[in-house]
Amino acid sequence: MSAAQCLVHPWIKPLSRKQALSRSRSSINMRNFRKFNARRKWKLSYNTVSACNRLCRLGREDEELVSP
Repeated sequence: MSAAQCLVHPWIKPLSRKQALSRSRSSINMRNFRKFNARRKWKLSYNTVSACNRLCRLGREDEELVSP
């Protein structure tokens, strides 16, 4: 994605004329950013729990193989 395309992306481009006048070019749409960040944190949490469950399952399988 080029810089010009980024500037017209819905997350960057102001939602209204009033918003365009009230903020600088470098700011982003904070509502979209918060949604994105929340979704990112949920995915990270899910992946962490999933990895822990997988490791526990592997540990149990190893114990079953070692003990007669």
